Amino acid sequence: GYGAGYSSPHQAAAAASPQYAQQQPPQQQPHAAQSPYGQQQAQYGGYPHSSSVGAGLGVSSGGGSDYGGAYGGYSEAASGDETKNGRKNKNSKRRPQPGSTAGTSMWWQITIVFVITTFMLFGATLHYRSRYTHAKKHHDHAITHHERNLQSHATAKTRAEAELKGKKEQIQFLEDRVADLTKQHTDVKTELADRVSNQNSIEERARKREDVLRGRMMHMQDRIARESHRATLERFGPGPHQVEFQVELPADPNNYATIPANPTILINLYTDDMPHAAHLFLEQIAHGLWNGCSFVVNAAHVFQVGAVRKESGESQMKYFAHKELDILAFQEYSPDHPHEQYTVGFAGRPAGPEFYINKMDNTESNGPGGQDHHDLNEEADPCFGKVDDSSITVLERLFGLPVVEENGPNDQFLVEPLHILSARIIGWVDPVEVTLAQKRQEEAVKEAAAKEANNDNAAEQQQQQQSDGRRRRFVGVSGFVLAGGQTRVAYPCHPGGGRFSDGGQLSQRCQLAQLYDYAAESRRKCRQRE
Repeated sequence: GYGAGYSSPHQAAAAASPQYAQQQPPQQQPHAAQSPYGQQQAQYGGYPHSSSVGAGLGVSSGGGSDYGGAYGGYSEAASGDETKNGRKNKNSKRRPQPGSTAGTSMWWQITIVFVITTFMLFGATLHYRSRYTHAKKHHDHAITHHERNLQSHATAKTRAEAELKGKKEQIQFLEDRVADLTKQHTDVKTELADRVSNQNSIEERARKREDVLRGRMMHMQDRIARESHRATLERFGPGPHQVEFQVELPADPNNYATIPANPTILINLYTDDMPHAAHLFLEQIAHGLWNGCSFVVNAAHVFQVGAVRKESGESQMKYFAHKELDILAFQEYSPDHPHEQYTVGFAGRPAGPEFYINKMDNTESNGPGGQDHHDLNEEADPCFGKVDDSSITVLERLFGLPVVEENGPNDQFLVEPLHILSARIIGWVDPVEVTLAQKRQEEAVKEAAAKEANNDNAAEQQQQQQSDGRRRRFVGVSGFVLAGGQTRVAYPCHPGGGRFSDGGQLSQRCQLAQLYDYAAESRRKCRQRE
């Protein structure tokens, strides 16, 4: 601690002055080798020195001393010398001699320690002052930062308080609004409950009215069907009722050798189960409304007639409407007669006047609920007849007629419409034709009477004509039958009924007068019914 590797001031002084080393008692030098402190001990004024004085200051001190070294000539042998009896000598220490160099060395040690301590304290002061300055700067920066944060927090607090105040006002407004809406809801709920109660009563009343109206409608439908059946029997006889259509079609001996030119299609009508539809169809035929019309549609499922002229394409719907024979009064349907293959049905809602022949089984598509695009989808197309088996071959040929742009957008229409030459009711004669026949017969009788007045031979010819007239049989002409000398008169509007007269003894003039009266009455009744 004293430079040049010396551990004590004595060693340093001895190195500096050889005389100082010579003044040391020689008997004390071996004692240093006997010290238990090893090489760290040093000679100082004849006393050994061992441990350090002041940890961290580099000043050596003597062992066993509270002050850490030899002081004033005290011997270090107190810690190591023993008495002759093996005990330690308590009085082995010596007092320093006045004027010795040991005291001076101690003051030098104290001075050095003070200086070192001062420098250390000065250095520590500088160090801690630097740290203090840095900490103060950091602290000031932190204070500034915190002050800014506090200011921003104060601003945010002010803004938050303002927002909170606004939110409270909004909450108060919403609470008032909720209260108003709750009150309105209660009022509306009460009003709605009243309306629901009234609505229930209205619905109940409407349901009852609907049930009553439905019942009346069903009753009217039954009445219409019954009256239609009665009119069919009175006008067209008891049946069975058949309709025959003759179409304009050239013969095809190569493919259809059995089908003649201009073939016919025979249709059997369901007059008992479908009286209203069958009666409308019979009336259309009787008035000749389908004569001159055409088959125009050849779709995949139906072969349909259109109320149009083949030559001009003019619609004939106005003639059907003028006769009030265009549509049905209701959608008549019978589950006993579904739309099977080769059956006949009216098209449209309300149905009529156009009709079609089913090319396939259309029970589902044309039956009840099969056509959802109509308002009353529970209704069905009326199926009122079926093509007779004798006409199936003709139908197969008609179904094969070409269509416009096959597989295209217009593949349902025939290339050339199939013209209907005539449509008639089998076994029924029109009363108009009967009236014309009666007029022709009356003219013939008048002409014969004129010849009788001019020539005697005319009377003989008249008698011969009268005899021939009794034997002549008129079948199906206005219901008049002359055979075997009897005359059977039947009103055309009352098939199967009539009046009979024994004309065998009457003259030909009387018979003609009677026929004329009955014909006039028949025409009057027909006009009234129409």
